[in-house]
Order: sequence, then structure tokens, then C-alpha cells
Amino acid sequence: MLNNTGFTFNVIGDPDTAEHLHREALDPIEAAPDPYEEARANHGLGNAIAAQGNAEGARTRWARALRLHDEIGTYGRAEVAELLGKRAQGGPR
Repeated sequence: MLNNTGFTFNVIGDPDTAEHLHREALDPIEAAPDPYEEARANHGLGNAIAAQGNAEGARTRWARALRLHDEIGTYGRAEVAELLGKRAQGGPR
């Protein structure tokens, strides 16, 4: 739920709140790993950080999200790969 809300805040133009929510979503993952939600949180953090003007920080988060999506084979890979400027299918990793 925190990730969904974070994505929404970023879309409406509040990347600071989005960043806070995505960081909060990462907290319980340390106690109970969930690679999918961790990937989503890193994707959302990347979006929020990019909206704040930190392209390098965003790329770091998106790269983490992409690695997780690759490991678990989830559909979010294509969108994150596009953000990183990679081909969604068969591109370099």
C-alpha cells in the first residue's frame, strides 16, 4: 500500500512525500524479504529522486529494481529497463 501511495504522490507532483513513502515501504522488507515490493519501492524511489533532479541517484535505484525484477521474472522489468534506457526484451543488463 505504501508503494501505491508513493507512486500516486509522485504523479501528482509531490516527489518528497513519494520518496518518504517508498523509503517507508523498504523498512518491513528487511524483516520479511519481499523482492517484488522491494523492486517496486526502488522503482518508485528512483522516480521520486529523478523528479527532485538527482538523475544519478535515480539510476542507482532503478538499477536495483531492474536486478530484482530480473531475478524474480516480474512484469515491472520492462518499465524500469526503459527508464534506464535499455531494451525491455533481450537488452544488455
